[in-house]
Amino acid sequence: MNTTPAEAGTKMEQMRRGFLHPVHDRYHGEAAPLGVRLANAIIGFMGSWPFLILQTILCGAWIALNIVAWFKHFDPYPFIFLNLAFSMQAAYAAPLILMASNVADAKDRELWENDYATNQKAYEKIEELERQIKAVAEQNHELLKLMVEQKNRSSTAQ
Repeated sequence: MNTTPAEAGTKMEQMRRGFLHPVHDRYHGEAAPLGVRLANAIIGFMGSWPFLILQTILCGAWIALNIVAWFKHFDPYPFIFLNLAFSMQAAYAAPLILMASNVADAKDRELWENDYATNQKAYEKIEELERQIKAVAEQNHELLKLMVEQKNRSSTAQ
């Protein structure tokens, strides 16, 4: 059966979604609360190179405009208003970073608990398989003993 590229893409998306842990959707998908999604988006931008480059350009432009201003220095040296802006940015960034950290901790804890439960189930299944293998080996050993006895009887009977 031939599939179109769009159908193949949809199937790949369904497969990819099937491999994602449900915790991922709770903390990063559309199911995540608005505050969590907003905090993740802001922190994701604030921790990026584009943000650092933009902030450096804006800071350099601010200082240059205040040093070379022909008419009015709106924030003369020592740039008190610029320091206030950075303080406000830090005041908002710190709680956002803590929120993102708390969300990451909760997600990690949930993943760990799920991994632990999965490992426990795997351990139990492995133990069951070991018991079954041991039982099959004992049955094989018994069959082998019976076959040897039968072989011995048939060779002594001849």
